Amino acid sequence: MTTVANPIDSLMSDMCDAWNRVDANGIAQCYTKHDEFIGPYGHHYASRAMIAREYEQLFQGMLANTTTTISIETVRQLACHLSLVDATQIITGFPPLHLTALVRSGKKSHIVESRLIAFLPKPV
Repeated sequence: MTTVANPIDSLMSDMCDAWNRVDANGIAQCYTKHDEFIGPYGHHYASRAMIAREYEQLFQGMLANTTTTISIETVRQLACHLSLVDATQIITGFPPLHLTALVRSGKKSHIVESRLIAFLPKPV
């Protein structure tokens, strides 16, 4: 596991570590119990169990043999224990994705809501 400086870095590191172990439940544990995750195809997942099931299927299909990294770009504190995080997620074999997450911080941080966005290339 990577040494990290703050709870949000730790959360993103935990998510990448779980992904790279092919641990769907580990990824789901990075979210609050009643979260909202909107995946790259626009599907909504509103619980840890739903997220774990989705990642189990993805790891058996299109995400098989992939690894990921997440690089935090900005963190905007919205309230005492609530931040909006913008990051770039790199998944082997895929174009970069933009990750926007609402994160609740405390003794251990969790994602409250997140969205993956794939930007279109600039027109020439």
